[in-house]
Amino acid sequence: LPRWLEAADAYRRALDLQPDNAVVRSSLAASLCYYGQGVNDQSYVQQGLAEAEQAVLQAPEEGRALLSQGLCLVAADPP
Repeated sequence: LPRWLEAADAYRRALDLQPDNAVVRSSLAASLCYYGQGVNDQSYVQQGLAEAEQAVLQAPEEGRALLSQGLCLVAADPP
């Protein structure tokens, strides 16, 4: 599980360089949601969901953004 946090940190650094990159943002979202689900901490899931929603707003046609949003919605309690 700690690897999901490491991945999230890497995606945050990438977003510092490319803040409008919806694919990177959606990967950050998925990492946060997977970690939150794994440690049963909904605060991470909510952070991930917020990032996923922003990614979909940035690029509504991007399949990765839509997939990450769906994964986060499933991890949310209640789903």
